[in-house]
Amino acid sequence: MATLIKFTVFIKRKDGLSIEDFNKYWSDHHAEVFKSIPIVKKNLVKYTQYHVNTEASAIVGAVMPVAPFDGAAIFYARTQEDLLAVFSDPHYQSVVIPDEEQFLDRPSCQGMIGYEEIKMESTA
Repeated sequence: MATLIKFTVFIKRKDGLSIEDFNKYWSDHHAEVFKSIPIVKKNLVKYTQYHVNTEASAIVGAVMPVAPFDGAAIFYARTQEDLLAVFSDPHYQSVVIPDEEQFLDRPSCQGMIGYEEIKMESTA
């Protein structure tokens, strides 16, 4: 299988929104809005959400600094062009971005784009 392009967006929730409400909106509502966009269905191979475990973060925080984000959205595409086309699509911009304003702080979000190298994977 060819190496997929991976785009990870580290997300901060909107001020005043509890972590529970953030997770519920993002998981239940926003994912459906995002997946409804035609170019998303056409261009993405996979979309996942990474929800932070606040209890575990408090424990890990005693050992090392914990990234100051509430979650991460991870998008996989076959090519960089396919991926970038999703986020520049006018339908995406007119539907998804306004929905994001309901639960996340866009200016505080940060992204990384690249590829994965799997070094170990259990088959059990």
